[in-house]
Amino acid sequence: MKFSGIMIANSGDTTIVSLSGRIVCGIGSELLRETLARCASQSTRHVVVDLAGLTTLDAAGLGHLAYYYGQFQFAGIRMQVIHPRSWIKEMFRMTGLTRLLGHKCCRRSTGVARCA
Repeated sequence: MKFSGIMIANSGDTTIVSLSGRIVCGIGSELLRETLARCASQSTRHVVVDLAGLTTLDAAGLGHLAYYYGQFQFAGIRMQVIHPRSWIKEMFRMTGLTRLLGHKCCRRSTGVARCA
């Protein structure tokens, strides 16, 4: 069983948060919350959350994404979710978050996510 991993990369005023493994109630969701809270307190203007490596996401993780989307909007920070798997898209659809978070696919260039 693979547990959660979170990698952070910065490119100018963009912070890329890459999630892998399990983001579930407990350690994984708390790591996500702490990471997004740090992004909110920095001078970043755009947060990209890459879900490509995610194997499990529960309500706690989804709740943190929704909460920080609102916090970022209030602070003038744009949040974008990229590379969601089909089951994650379905989760967003079922909870009404598809419209809120969006699902824009991005190209990768030199290891950094770039929005098309």
